[in-house]
Amino acid sequence: MSLKLILSSLALLASPALAVPASATAPNQTKEVAKAAAPGPGAEAQILWKQYYLFTVNGVAKGYFEETAERRPKEKQLSVSQRWVETEGGRTETYIGAVAEDNAKLSPVAFFSERTSAEHAYKIDGRAKGQELSMTFKSAIPPSPPIAKKTKMKAGTIFSNFVPLYLSKLDPSKGAVRFDAVVEDARDGNFETRAGTALLQAVKKTIHGQDCRKARVEFNGQIGEWWIATDGRLCEFSLPQVKAKLTLATEEEAKKALP
Repeated sequence: MSLKLILSSLALLASPALAVPASATAPNQTKEVAKAAAPGPGAEAQILWKQYYLFTVNGVAKGYFEETAERRPKEKQLSVSQRWVETEGGRTETYIGAVAEDNAKLSPVAFFSERTSAEHAYKIDGRAKGQELSMTFKSAIPPSPPIAKKTKMKAGTIFSNFVPLYLSKLDPSKGAVRFDAVVEDARDGNFETRAGTALLQAVKKTIHGQDCRKARVEFNGQIGEWWIATDGRLCEFSLPQVKAKLTLATEEEAKKALP
């Protein structure tokens, strides 16, 4: 998940700031914030899980995040949000929230991303309608006028925050499965649909009390080892080639690990 998110940040780790696509043009009017994905609980939301993860490289803590998954029966939607704290190059805080329809396809609805640091601060509002994704980029540091962009999504595309939940529903006996995802906080400015491949395995292990299944996932040119619980939460994620790892942790463990 741009940051050290499951897809976005681990794959785009070195990118210092969001690169807004050159083809984007200023909107005629300010679009409404993607409230469905913005910080704050949904109406009558049912919390599916709320937990912390610690991100390390070569065994050294680089950041942590709190993930909250909700079911919103009234709207027939699911929400997965992540609040990141990173310390490399100064303290950076990032919120990424994504909303999908509560159906088998996890059809995209909206996403909201907000990043704050001493050098960069911006917000991204995204809304999906059919196979079109409309976004508004708002930069506070450095300040600049809002920029709007639209892009087409392939049929069956999901938001990257929902990839673990999507993979948890797959049948290991079916072999490798191809999927398409949009990275909600793409630091390289690429919000086009990206293809990935997942191979679920019968190997299982218990991580922090969760029964988790192993998967080999290739996305953004990176091959990762994933461990996913039956309810769709991520238990563990690693990129052996760059010695990066994401693991379940308690709130105390996560916050204590950072300097």
